Amino acid sequence: MSMFTGYSSLGRHSLISLCMVFKAIFAVSLLAAGAYTIANALTASSNSFKKTKRRKSSKETKTKKTKKTRKSKIGSSSSFSEAFMGTNSSSLQSTHSVSCNYDSGVDLSFSHTSANPTLSSNIKKKRKTPTDNDCTRKQASNEAYWEFNLYGDEWERMDPSIIRDLERAFSSGQSTLQTCFENPRVQTFNTYQFDLSSLEQINVDTGYRRKIRRVAPPRKSAKRKALESEDTDRRHWVTKSKRSKKSESFLYRVAEDSSEFQELVKIFNSSCPQNFRRILNIMRVENKYLHDRYILAKKSIKSKHGSQWNESSMVRKLFHGTKHAAIPSIIQGVDAGFKPLLSGSRTGDIYGKGSYFSSRANYSDTYTESLNGIKKLIVADVVVGSICLGHRQMDLLPLRCDDKRYDCAVDNIANPTIFVIQDVAAAYPSYLMSTISCRSENLSF
Repeated sequence: MSMFTGYSSLGRHSLISLCMVFKAIFAVSLLAAGAYTIANALTASSNSFKKTKRRKSSKETKTKKTKKTRKSKIGSSSSFSEAFMGTNSSSLQSTHSVSCNYDSGVDLSFSHTSANPTLSSNIKKKRKTPTDNDCTRKQASNEAYWEFNLYGDEWERMDPSIIRDLERAFSSGQSTLQTCFENPRVQTFNTYQFDLSSLEQINVDTGYRRKIRRVAPPRKSAKRKALESEDTDRRHWVTKSKRSKKSESFLYRVAEDSSEFQELVKIFNSSCPQNFRRILNIMRVENKYLHDRYILAKKSIKSKHGSQWNESSMVRKLFHGTKHAAIPSIIQGVDAGFKPLLSGSRTGDIYGKGSYFSSRANYSDTYTESLNGIKKLIVADVVVGSICLGHRQMDLLPLRCDDKRYDCAVDNIANPTIFVIQDVAAAYPSYLMSTISCRSENLSF
């Protein structure tokens, strides 16, 4: 009995010792797991801190480089200013322009005309050199291009060299085209045959077929086509920049030794008695908004006449006389132009309502006013179109036999010298001519 009791007490102590060992092992494992978790958290926070520090340092480096670049640009512009301040003023008498483009990206330009001298100094970022993709996108907006079908509704644009070959074949009416080029997907050269009738691309080596299609360029609007077709009217213009606002209007002096000046002198001298008045100067009116409106009106009248349109007789250069105070409202701003509704307010409307013009300079000169012996006469481009005989009771131009209205009323059908138009946009004030009497000029000597 005592022996069994001894064994039982020994087994109890062993069991207790074993439990204590397991508890110790469990506690150690918990401590190890906690230490591992803490170590991972510390490592992660350290890495994030390093990344943040690296980003800040890179930003500081970029900021320093940007400041250095700006300083170098300002230095370049100041050197140009010093050079310009030493320029002799006598060299700026004629119309000219000088532009300087530096490698640092500074774009400095100086433009001068006898009527409008301006100095512009702009610091711009240097433009990025266009890549092939940029050129491709620009070409795609203006020209037709070809695409092949990847799968479903996905299409991909072809290589520019292949597009050129396909366009030549398409324009010449060919039905097939065979060419060899590198396939960028597998970087191997393959021979392809293009069937332009069934619009298929066939890999001659593998026999694989794909659908192809031609994407036509966007059509230009009727307004844009009209403006481009009549761009010859602005062949003498100075303000050809697209950056100029439509509401802006400019006056530029026409050079006396130019063919433009001589042509206007010939028209003036042939339309008035000899030694009537002498031309002092001619200023060209450049109002883009007003001229665009005139071009569209001209196109509308031209389409109305169809095959009966005659440019030489239906579009004329005519004279218009008015007071000095009324000239700015005719040539400047968006609301400029001739005002048919105001006709007759000062001189009467002998040939009906509308804006009055004459082919004789001495007739229009009677409606101008003298300022220190100088008179100003407007030379306008007028679309006269079809003409009818005007009279005082004519408030609206009559209908023709084809139920379309006449475009202009005149004083004489056989040999008209006075023209009356009711369309606000059918006349454009092209030039402002300053004249002086030859008699008063002779008396002054």
